Amino acid sequence: MKKILYVLFILSMVGLILFNMVSAKDEFDLFKIASILEHENVSIHKWSLHSRELLETVQTKQEAVHKVDQLRKRFNHWDWNISEDDDKWEAKADFTPKKDVNESIRIMQTVTDRQVQTYIVYEVTGKGWDEETREFIEGSILNRINDIFHGKSTTFSCVYGDFGDKMSKSVSEHVKPLLQAFQAQEIESLKEDSFISTTAYSPLFGETIQTMTDEINLQLGVRKQGLGGKTTIVVGTPIITVEY
Repeated sequence: MKKILYVLFILSMVGLILFNMVSAKDEFDLFKIASILEHENVSIHKWSLHSRELLETVQTKQEAVHKVDQLRKRFNHWDWNISEDDDKWEAKADFTPKKDVNESIRIMQTVTDRQVQTYIVYEVTGKGWDEETREFIEGSILNRINDIFHGKSTTFSCVYGDFGDKMSKSVSEHVKPLLQAFQAQEIESLKEDSFISTTAYSPLFGETIQTMTDEINLQLGVRKQGLGGKTTIVVGTPIITVEY
């Protein structure tokens, strides 16, 4: 009997370890970025998620309209608008679920060199970061993404903040410990006196982009805001999707 209990105990412990390994691997990238930045004493001001998917089976305007009708039924409390010009058709829905959080869904159909491409894009932006924000993302945003996308989508996560210190550190002195914190290998950098943009690869993130020579999945943008000003930072995976 003792042997059976011992075997069951070992199996349960192995299962728990495997569960924790999977959970760590599947943890939302946005949470990983925020956690590391907070540990590096960065004050988070803003965050964003941007998911997109190419709808390969949607080739005509009628098919795009049908897709919009399906989404409208599911998101009927959102504000929907449709615009069109010679080479682009777009339907967009906006929603504000809570203060300082904005969501949007877009279906865009374009014609380039007689090739029709239709994308569905979901974006959410928010200000500040605390446990309530994390719970909101876990409880609402992840379900939203699962409701919208049913194929192979790519999600881009970005976090914006500042170091909030008065120390006269150079920009490069901020970047090196950040790369270490993200366990990242630098691939290439653009370096100026008050600004550094670094592209890297980190094993912490699953989404990657293949360049001509390397895989990348992390970008850092660090800028010194003048003499005595704060040092701001933008971190994105697999890349930063906004101007910085």
